[in-house]
Amino acid sequence: MKPLLFVLLLLSQTAALAEECRKLYHCLEVGGKLLGVKYVYDKDLLPTSTALNQAIKLEKDNADQMLSEALSIFGYAKVPSKQNGLWYVIHAREIRSNSDLPAFEASKKIAPPLPSNNDPVRLTYKGMLGSDTEAIAASINPLLSRYGKAHALRAGTLVVTDYAAQVRKVLPVLQDQDYPLTKEEREELALERKRRHDLELARLQTTVKEEPKPIKN
Repeated sequence: MKPLLFVLLLLSQTAALAEECRKLYHCLEVGGKLLGVKYVYDKDLLPTSTALNQAIKLEKDNADQMLSEALSIFGYAKVPSKQNGLWYVIHAREIRSNSDLPAFEASKKIAPPLPSNNDPVRLTYKGMLGSDTEAIAASINPLLSRYGKAHALRAGTLVVTDYAAQVRKVLPVLQDQDYPLTKEEREELALERKRRHDLELARLQTTVKEEPKPIKN
């Protein structure tokens, strides 16, 4: 009888640690309690009416992942603060400029253990000597989310900012394109950039010349 009572007690405790939610603000409250953290956000940013199509069941083991995905559906993201146990909920368009994003480093031979959820991260990638990180950044930008961004820095480095799951997907592509360019490839890239620059300059000059004339009464 005792083993049966123990099992029933364990099941009742497990059920108490799971709760359904549909409205996003309520899911943040439930998830925060399960994970022992606090999510802070502007009330104007997250209306109480924002809700999922159907309720989700949050448990301690799945709360972090499901909250991350639910927030990204509505264009939000959660970011850890410098204070332990405190997270900020921000609009996803702010992830490019947010300085508190978890930072990772990678290279041709190094792939960091990126999270598999939709929390935003910043990846700094060190390219091989002789590679063109500007061209690499331009090639992977179309593969990023609406709010993601890849841009090249000096000294053969580029930075990728996006949801962690998206960065995980593009990292192998980035590594595959990271190789020393031949002299011919460098010259071809230089010509292509010059062509794009000349076209953009011509477009701007045309726009200036075609300014609308005032309408005469």
